[in-house]
Amino acid sequence: MPSLPPAIAEIRLAVRTALAALPEGSTIIVALSGGADSLALAAATAFEASRLHVPCRTRHTPTG
Repeated sequence: MPSLPPAIAEIRLAVRTALAALPEGSTIIVALSGGADSLALAAATAFEASRLHVPCRTRHTPTG
């Protein structure tokens, strides 16, 4: 299996670390603008949340 690009591995680790502190029964809401950085955060959060069986929702928040 190929390894992840370093940027993806780094953001997933950061998200995984943040999710570890969530109390049981939590739901994650990720606000995103649609830019590359917020989409990357939303994707990493969705991936890690699914591994932990934690519901994850997104909310588009326009900027500008």
